[in-house]
Amino acid sequence: MKIMENEVDLTVVVPMKDEKENVEELAERLIAVLDDLGVSYEVLLVDDGSSDDTFDEVRRLHRKHRSLGGIKLSKNYGQTVATRAGIEHSRGKVIITMDGDLEHSPEDIPRLLEMINQGYDVVSTWRHDRWKERFGKRVPSRISNFLARLMTEVPAHDFGSGFKAYKRD
Repeated sequence: MKIMENEVDLTVVVPMKDEKENVEELAERLIAVLDDLGVSYEVLLVDDGSSDDTFDEVRRLHRKHRSLGGIKLSKNYGQTVATRAGIEHSRGKVIITMDGDLEHSPEDIPRLLEMINQGYDVVSTWRHDRWKERFGKRVPSRISNFLARLMTEVPAHDFGSGFKAYKRD
């Protein structure tokens, strides 16, 4: 599902799997935020082999919002592959990635862009309300983040967060 051919200022890439119930709210919130920015943009929703009607919703929303496009993967390849597919098809000078389950707030996008405009090449967020997650999920994540900080010497809080902004060049 193509949008346009020219480069745009911003692309938002959202990998999704079985997110039929969230697609419309996410799309409407994204478009409201992006319209307020006054920049050219595209939203790419990548269906990672959903078993529900996620992609049908993406098609319906594309008819309403021409700046919203979709990519449908033939099967579930995982979030990393779905995100990469979106990035490979993106046309934005800046690319933002975020999850499709509304864990990330589209209303925070201007804050990421503010950091990019200050000269950062990559802006990474972290999930701060993780106490709500199961103990068995938090502990391995903390250990993994600790080891990643130790090995890379990058003082990031949450290497696993999918909410990031990147300069293309």
